[in-house]
Amino acid sequence: HEPDTSPTRLAERWGWWLYGFGAEGYSAVGQALFIPVVIERLAAQAGVQQADHTLACSRGADADSAAHSACVVPIAGLYIETSSLVLYTTTIATLVQLVLFLGLGGAADFGAHRKMLLMMFATACAIVTIGFLGLTQPQYYWVGCLLLIVSSACYGVTFVFHYAWIPVLVRNDPRVRALQAEQRLQRSDAAIQLLHHQFDAHLHRSISNQLSTYGFALQYLASTVQLVVFAVLMRYWSRSESARSLFASLPETYPAQVCLALSALWYLACLVPTQMLLRPRPGPPLPAGHNLFLFGFKRVGHTLRQARRLPNLFRFLLGWFAYSDAFCTITSVSILIAEAELALSMAQLLTLVIAVNIVAGFGTLVWRWFQHAMGWSTKSILLLQVSMYLLFPVYCLCGFWFDIGLKSLREAYCLALLHGFLLGATQSTCRVLFGQLIPAGMESRFFALYEVTDKGSSWIGPLAVAALTDWTHDKRYAFIFLLAMFIIPLCIFATVDPDAAIDEARQFLRE
Repeated sequence: HEPDTSPTRLAERWGWWLYGFGAEGYSAVGQALFIPVVIERLAAQAGVQQADHTLACSRGADADSAAHSACVVPIAGLYIETSSLVLYTTTIATLVQLVLFLGLGGAADFGAHRKMLLMMFATACAIVTIGFLGLTQPQYYWVGCLLLIVSSACYGVTFVFHYAWIPVLVRNDPRVRALQAEQRLQRSDAAIQLLHHQFDAHLHRSISNQLSTYGFALQYLASTVQLVVFAVLMRYWSRSESARSLFASLPETYPAQVCLALSALWYLACLVPTQMLLRPRPGPPLPAGHNLFLFGFKRVGHTLRQARRLPNLFRFLLGWFAYSDAFCTITSVSILIAEAELALSMAQLLTLVIAVNIVAGFGTLVWRWFQHAMGWSTKSILLLQVSMYLLFPVYCLCGFWFDIGLKSLREAYCLALLHGFLLGATQSTCRVLFGQLIPAGMESRFFALYEVTDKGSSWIGPLAVAALTDWTHDKRYAFIFLLAMFIIPLCIFATVDPDAAIDEARQFLRE
């Protein structure tokens, strides 16, 4: 197949944006909230008390009862806490996702199957998510674990293909084409060529950032709209006699399962304009002698070896490895504590997640204004953000000795606002700082390594927290691990020198 070099049109950009607009609901609504809570509550209803395995879990069908022993379920001869079951399942799902993420990277950049595979895995994710409607009995909680693994793996793979469009759309953007045509008409001595290369790289980066920024904005909008709609539905169903009678014979999680299915239908609906507007854009053929599945692993290994020749960039990736896992894990741990220990209703949990989403968008703007007003470097802003994140586990650890530390609804809202204020901003700050460390013209390759580093660590936190919870039977010990996972990147980021990294990148290009 010949590469499609037709100019990028606005309609094609909308096709790319609308995929994220549809897919974000699975991440923000499904993975972050409904799926973990559904699995945990179904397992609790089917489980027994940790203190006495002959007694049914004291929560029973009433998930809002605060006084209960830890609920456990038998797995392979061991009794595992229901919240740990969710985290172990998340760990397995993340590892499967990572293997597919690496193995299918070659198919995203080479050959003519990029669009077909995107649509196939996205459709599979949505259909499997709708399958949660089939969990009508608590004893089938293990089916929910399987559905989480399959849907999460499919969802993660779709973004291998989705992100692969960015360099293609940027490369064929009319502004890039016009600049390159103008440069071909000008003098071509070495100094002019260097200036052309630098300006071309700057334009590529600017258009790529614009494409990503609008995409992230639409994704936040989609997740917020879904969360608000589902919060209204949950409140209506909890107060409506007809709704209560409709769900009477079903698990108490079933309204959440219906919302999951509605989110999946939203996902499927947005695939229609994506299919219509997004051009296939086939890539070049795979280099001869390479296996398609193994090529992605080899390419990441090669890029990692190159990164080691850039000491400051490599140190940043080490810090990002720990930091991305920490702020993702703190979300799941906090939701499980709020759901199990504070006995928050689904409507209250939805309100918390809505608050995080809204404040995340607002916080990004505030941090950008603060940086410009104070004249701080991107590195200084990142160090401040990590330091503020340290307050979260420190405050929660106070619960061992005091009557504070995520023990009330008011504290849950305050910590949710802090998390939201930092979450979107720190993700943006990390991407911007990493972009400053990359050699010009190699953005696509190194940002792929950036994403792999993120995925590569996101199984560690859930596994460590699950093991700590099973060992201590107290979820609060997880915050000791999270405290360490914030201190480590803070120390590593402090050693990164952006100015030296720019010199290293220039030397790398000369070699």
